[in-house]
Amino acid sequence: MQNSPEAFECFHERTFDVYERGMNATLRMKWRSISPWIVPARPGEDGMIIDEGCGTGKFLSLLARSFPKAGVMGRDISTHFLEKSREAIANLPYASVIRADIAHDNLAPSSVTTKIYSSVWHELYSYNAYNEKILRRALNTAFWELRPGGRIIIRDGVRPELERVGLWLSSQNRVLHNHGNAETFNPRSLFFKFAKDFGKIRAVPYHITETPDGKDWMFVVSQDNAYEFLMKKDYRENWEGEVKEVYGVWTAAQYRENLEAAGFQVLCVKPFRNEWIVKNRLEPEARLYRFSTHGKPVVTSFPHTNILVIGEKP
Repeated sequence: MQNSPEAFECFHERTFDVYERGMNATLRMKWRSISPWIVPARPGEDGMIIDEGCGTGKFLSLLARSFPKAGVMGRDISTHFLEKSREAIANLPYASVIRADIAHDNLAPSSVTTKIYSSVWHELYSYNAYNEKILRRALNTAFWELRPGGRIIIRDGVRPELERVGLWLSSQNRVLHNHGNAETFNPRSLFFKFAKDFGKIRAVPYHITETPDGKDWMFVVSQDNAYEFLMKKDYRENWEGEVKEVYGVWTAAQYRENLEAAGFQVLCVKPFRNEWIVKNRLEPEARLYRFSTHGKPVVTSFPHTNILVIGEKP
């Protein structure tokens, strides 16, 4: 996890094991999508593989074991996760971990072969006053740090295209179990809280309309705000922190545009759905509708949950 020094105190108040469980649960999925794009140093050449915001260090450990002769470095600002990462890479001689503010602390020019941002791109934005200039600076810095042929890899959230959608949510109470404590909530009521809390970051205008069968009602809201709610609703234990983050910072087109502006050749821009999230967290208690040209709501797919973006330095 990565945050600016100003936001670290707020971040530190969260329950870390929630994030550890999430990071470790998605580890193999992330590895399958990221590992084919990694560029290690060629024999006889220097060059590091960098895991920015290295968290628990489990991914860093996979990097070190899979590329045993490549220099692998993890960087994070959290002392908690630095300790976890150091434990994860113990006895791996080519791996290291350092404390760094990845928004501002630079590496040497042409010293990196692959720079990985896995689930930290949105945090760079969210914990630096929601400033896109920080992201563009990170791209420019990565370009400067990478060797020719080196790659930047971003795996994070993706903002849907801006359009109105109908969001039906279950009004049935749901029970979440955290550390043996049961918490009851229902998604429909939670949306009202989301609109108020996330509305401190950006407006969440909505209105209510009937479902197509006339037997229930749903919210009419912009798709990007529907996405933010759907991705956040299950983080009840750390709600106060999660609702301050913007998961979908850029659309797929904006990722491409910004990488190209920084000088990268774009090799991959692939939005995708985490099918586990769709099946277990979305389908049981939510439906999404698009509106036809005549205003008729039609059931549609949930938005992409994530994106994989690869840029290469020429």
